[in-house]
Amino acid sequence: MAGSIRKRGKSSWELTVDLGRDPVTGVRKRRFETFEGLRRDAERRLTELVNKRDRGIDIIPQHLTVAEFLERWLLDYAAVNVSPSTLVRYTGIVRNYAIPRFGQLPLTKLRPLHIQSAYAEWQKKLSAKSVLHQHRMLHQAFAHAVDWQLLALNPAAAAKPPRPEQKEIEHLEPDAVKALLDKAGEYQDPWLTLIYVALATGARQGELLGLRWQDVDLGAGELRIVRTARRATGEGIVYGAPKTFRSRRPVRLDDDTVAVLRTHKARQNEIRLGAGPDWAENDLVFCEPTGGPMDSATVLKWFQRIAMDAGLGHVRFHTLRHTAGTLMAAAGINPRFIADRLGHANATFTINTYVHTTRSGELELQSGPFRPVTSRPSLCIYVLI
Repeated sequence: MAGSIRKRGKSSWELTVDLGRDPVTGVRKRRFETFEGLRRDAERRLTELVNKRDRGIDIIPQHLTVAEFLERWLLDYAAVNVSPSTLVRYTGIVRNYAIPRFGQLPLTKLRPLHIQSAYAEWQKKLSAKSVLHQHRMLHQAFAHAVDWQLLALNPAAAAKPPRPEQKEIEHLEPDAVKALLDKAGEYQDPWLTLIYVALATGARQGELLGLRWQDVDLGAGELRIVRTARRATGEGIVYGAPKTFRSRRPVRLDDDTVAVLRTHKARQNEIRLGAGPDWAENDLVFCEPTGGPMDSATVLKWFQRIAMDAGLGHVRFHTLRHTAGTLMAAAGINPRFIADRLGHANATFTINTYVHTTRSGELELQSGPFRPVTSRPSLCIYVLI
């Protein structure tokens, strides 16, 4: 691509010139410039920039603005290194908050005070947690500016984001888990199995909806999380890599969970035979009655209906993952094991998230629907009873 023009406003244009890849880092380089005026004038300016590039003239501006850098960072780094949902979130932070606040500043003139002032302003309308997320993205972006030799120091490193109040995560008590499973058993498969496996493994919804039978070894009592499912605008259900490197993981299954999955598989085989040529073979553990992928919106609708019928009120599907982590922590399971099982990056996050008490002050696991079982010295898992 020599260059391109993108309309940004009534008489505003974004000019992009491809500069190839950095021979050392391999990072794709582009020059961005905002042009005000008629399209024909913008095209003339783009031609001028392309001609300069072709003649070997450095067209990287010495006074690259924060806005130009952040837009470039979104294209050159974020678009190829983060998940689509994360890219959408980063783009929103850049265009709705960072650029309006200090985007017009030359990148080299940006100081920690500019960022600190922005945090104070943003916190008037946003939660401390949201501002912390914005800080982390800006810190990452400007760290790349340092790596790319555009800045000597990271201005976000010296800015202090607000500390969000530590809130107890939403989880279900053992009696609520039992009520949920009892009610799910009144619904047609796969709802009971899906909820059961979510509680037994602590897997994320997208990980479960992306799970294939080829990833499940019932004989060995193990499944592997290797991909996740999500809905992409204009594309339908797509599959991609799990959230992080640590999210790609094996998960040991207890005997009861293996039995539940065997029953589910046998029932699914009966449905497949009944569907005949209408069955879409995707090898999915959890699928629609015709074998097609399940949509997260459909899962949410049915799960909330089951939770409401069980008398639990509004419950998020992700609460099942929190419940699994909470029950393990309450039983004194090693945080490193919990982190590995849930796919957390480190045990510190696991401790901060799950080590707390329940409403009753203490969780009596043996009297609830979960009991800890040690199948080998290094492995302690939960069995639903």
